[in-house]
Amino acid sequence: IPWPMIQLNLCPNFLVHFSSIEKFNLIILASPATVRFLFEAVLLNKYTFAKNIEFAVTGPGTAAELQKFGWHPKYIPDTDYSSYGLIEKFKSFDLSDKNIFIPRSNIGGQEIESYLSAITTVTSAILYQNTRCLPTKPLHDFEAVLFTSPSAINHFVETYQTTILKGKIIVVIGKVTAAAARKHGLTIDMVANESTTSGLVHSLASVLQNKKILAYAKGE
Repeated sequence: IPWPMIQLNLCPNFLVHFSSIEKFNLIILASPATVRFLFEAVLLNKYTFAKNIEFAVTGPGTAAELQKFGWHPKYIPDTDYSSYGLIEKFKSFDLSDKNIFIPRSNIGGQEIESYLSAITTVTSAILYQNTRCLPTKPLHDFEAVLFTSPSAINHFVETYQTTILKGKIIVVIGKVTAAAARKHGLTIDMVANESTTSGLVHSLASVLQNKKILAYAKGE
């Protein structure tokens, strides 16, 4: 059952950065939402990118969203689809001549910016606000929960407290999300083998299958 915990809204002050967007030759996109908000603003205001523009993304989901707008990323992690994975990818390239732009949410991590700032010029700006979405109906009973981001966990715990997750199967999409869960004292059953939606679903299936096998072995 999809259960939205996050509300995303474009930050009006962000548009000031578009007056000089052509000066950037590398834009880093950390989520599909970042891609959508950026390109919606670009298309609406008829802005153009530099002729030699390149894009970097943190995973295949973000890459797929970028491709919907006719662009392909030059930089994408090989396996660890996260900010840390992208940093590892960058280590194979000389980025000293890049003028980099990083649009992000108000609660987005700054690991990439910190790494690249020691190498070249980096401009970061808040593209959209990530706030808690209050449910309009009671939460259904559930056996397992899938968390796709640290903010989803934080907003869920803020709304329902951690006690509601006692005895539930918890699967998270990646290492950063896992760290957020552990900060709340949650026990994680599995971190997705691949930090994608399909990887998350396959990991849940694996947990459920193992649980069924264990129950059978116990004669339950």
